[in-house]
Amino acid sequence: MKNGIVVAAVVACLVVPMSARAQSCDPSTDPGCAGAVSAASSTLVLTIALPITTVGAVIYFVVSAVTPRPAVQQQTGKAAEMYLRQNALALQQNLATGSGAMIQDLASAMEIKREHLGQFGKLMQAHRGELAPLLDTGKLNPDRAVQFLKLMAGAVEHDEVLAPDYQGFLKHHAAAQG
Repeated sequence: MKNGIVVAAVVACLVVPMSARAQSCDPSTDPGCAGAVSAASSTLVLTIALPITTVGAVIYFVVSAVTPRPAVQQQTGKAAEMYLRQNALALQQNLATGSGAMIQDLASAMEIKREHLGQFGKLMQAHRGELAPLLDTGKLNPDRAVQFLKLMAGAVEHDEVLAPDYQGFLKHHAAAQG
C-alpha cells in the first residue's frame, strides 16, 4: 500500500487510452473489440477502487503514530491536498448537509461500517465550522490538507459509536504496513 498513490496515478493514466479503444470499437465487426471493452471495464473498476484505498492510506499515515520516511510524508501531504482540492466544492456541500458522495467516500476510506454512515455524516456536519475553512482552494496546501484529515479523524476517534470502527481502521492499516 505504500505505493498506492503512484499506482492510482498509473492506473488513471491507463484508463484513457483503453476507454477510447473500447468506445471506438464495434464488437460486431472487430473480434478484438470485446477484449478492449472488458479490459476497459475492469480498469475502470480499479480506478474507482484505488482512490478510496489510497485515501485510506493517506489518512492512516496522517493520523497514525507511524512516522513514514520523509519522501512518503511529503507524498502523503500532496496526495491529501490533491484529493481535497479536486473534491472541495462537493465536500463543502456534503459537510453542510451531513450526507453525500464525499461523506460516503471518506467514511469508506476510514472503514466506517455502513450502519454508522449516518452518524459519521452528522459528526462531519457538526464539525464543519472547523473543517470547511480548510477546504478554501486559495489557501489549500499539504499542511492544511493534513490538518483537515487530522481534525476529521480526531472527531471520529472521540465519537463513541465511530471509535471502534476507527480503531479497526488503524489496526487494518498497521497490519498492512507491518
